[in-house]
Amino acid sequence: MLKNRIITGAVLFLLVLAAVFLLPPRWFQLVVGLIFLFACWEWTALVPLKHPATRVVYLMVTAVFSVFTFGWLPLMLVIAAVFWLWALAGVILFACGKKPLGLEQPIAKMIFGLIAFAALYDSVLMLRALDHLTQIPWLIMILVVISMSDIGAYFAGRFWGGKLLAPRASPKKTWAGFYGGLVASMLASFIFTGVFLHLLMIDNQQFWRINISVLIAVLFGVFGDLFESMLKRQVDLKDSGSILPGHGGLLDRIDSLLPSLPIFVLIGFMNFFG
Repeated sequence: MLKNRIITGAVLFLLVLAAVFLLPPRWFQLVVGLIFLFACWEWTALVPLKHPATRVVYLMVTAVFSVFTFGWLPLMLVIAAVFWLWALAGVILFACGKKPLGLEQPIAKMIFGLIAFAALYDSVLMLRALDHLTQIPWLIMILVVISMSDIGAYFAGRFWGGKLLAPRASPKKTWAGFYGGLVASMLASFIFTGVFLHLLMIDNQQFWRINISVLIAVLFGVFGDLFESMLKRQVDLKDSGSILPGHGGLLDRIDSLLPSLPIFVLIGFMNFFG
């Protein structure tokens, strides 16, 4: 299990590096879009949408919505942040044995998925464009940071175990894993901003703004993971799929990215005050 997880993670990382640095913008948009649509297909099983035609229509609507909302990225990020605050409250209530603020309803999960996938897709494209504009690898940075959060949580949870974080939502995630993921991700963030990015002349204000945005994004990433776990409990699924050995489905791999990457862009790069 661990061997498969490591091999799959390494292959995915190399493929991501190749896509970010080698693909032209149009091809990058297409590849990322197809990956997210596959994850969105897995999402439809959590709604759940039963009929294949209904699932395909939902994917088409999500694809069109994602493309046409890129021009309103700041607004989309704010809306997505509100939705993730809703998810946060829902997960907490669910963990306490109460109803998750309507997030058990299929229509709510359909709307939530539409917003979440559009915000993630638009944020990835924005960061990749910013990479080329500033010559700073912002997209790789946040992907590595979130991956380190997952890795730190996995190994800290396995090594120390202890009290469960939210047993009703996820029977495996522990407080030790939570702290391990937080330490690993922030260490990665400070290395990027303090060493690599500092060499490219970011100032102190930007240094702290980026690291604070990473901290908040990682915390939301934890709840993104718990949120997906909650949805899987509702429909009695262990994994969203089986395409990735050792990881489960593609959605299982990007569940923490769904909230964390848009939150990172919102806090780290959006300027609403001129």
